[in-house]
Amino acid sequence: MRGRSGDDEGRQRTARRLAPGEVELAALDYLRRFSVPAARLRRHLRDKATRSAAAHGDALEDLFDEIDRVIPNLIARRLLDDDSHAEARVAALRDRGVAPGLIRQRIIAEGVSAERVEAAIDRHLGDLRLTKASAALQSVVTAARRRRLGPFRAPDERAERRDKDLASLVRAGHPYALAKHVIDAVDGHALLVSSGLSP
Repeated sequence: MRGRSGDDEGRQRTARRLAPGEVELAALDYLRRFSVPAARLRRHLRDKATRSAAAHGDALEDLFDEIDRVIPNLIARRLLDDDSHAEARVAALRDRGVAPGLIRQRIIAEGVSAERVEAAIDRHLGDLRLTKASAALQSVVTAARRRRLGPFRAPDERAERRDKDLASLVRAGHPYALAKHVIDAVDGHALLVSSGLSP
């Protein structure tokens, strides 16, 4: 089988031009495909502008200035909303059984301020009338149920897999005491009811 020619191997794809005046269109296109906070959109646009300027010789500072004008405009028009993004991410991650501490870390890593993340978590817990302790228990139970660990595993596998199941929850960021409580629970159905989750 013939390999690629040297010309093909040496050829690099040229970055698509981000022409001055097209930053808002590029931002809207990105927002149609992804739900992101302002910091991530800014990072995406600056990366795109940097590649474009290097490939096509446009003035990078002009593109950066346009990005700095477009982002606040999108926020003012509510097309970009870090609070809504944080709340949606809190709900989605919690429904997947992600530990509360990891929820916080992941959303902050996306570029949302710690204050906005805390407010979203508090609003979400308030809507559900949960305390932080019961929310932590629910996240461990949800994770165990989704991954079929502990009381959600086939009875004949539980004893053999107990330590691995416990370690799996702890590695996922859940507190050891809560993870142990869930893994050692006798009945998965009763655990769901006691933690306030529907079976």
